[in-house]
Amino acid sequence: MSFLRRKRWVLAAVACVGLLGLGGVVLSSGEGPAKAKPETLVPLAQQSPVAPPAGMVALINTPKGKAVADHQGYVLYTSKKDRVSKDGKAVSSSCDATCAKTWPPALAESGMPIALPGIDPRALGVLVRPDGGKQITLNGHPLYRYINDARPGQPSGDGVEGIWQIARP
Repeated sequence: MSFLRRKRWVLAAVACVGLLGLGGVVLSSGEGPAKAKPETLVPLAQQSPVAPPAGMVALINTPKGKAVADHQGYVLYTSKKDRVSKDGKAVSSSCDATCAKTWPPALAESGMPIALPGIDPRALGVLVRPDGGKQITLNGHPLYRYINDARPGQPSGDGVEGIWQIARP
């Protein structure tokens, strides 16, 4: 499957998941809506959520302005310690072992990351980590999550140790 076809398929799947989430309830039986009884309705909150695949990157609004986020809506960060070449390619990640427990790398589980609206797909890339993981990069900067962000859209890692900053397009 070509990259463009895969991208269209993934975007369509994400849109479908989003539309299901807007509905509020879903029929739990095979009956159509006209035959459904109230007791056959199951609130979405009680159903198993369908998470989009890791490796998707989106632009979201946060209390600190627009930010790049992962497939679950968590804010992504860059480190001032990471090395980027003059041509904008990631050279290395400075965050290994202990650091990665607090700042886990944003990984693309299946090849290249997928840009959702607001993100230029040409700005995305991957850096192969020593453990073989494919870390997502934005304009050559490796991306990370912050484990102390308790919920999606919370940018509490911005400015930590004067090193970490919100990733922006």
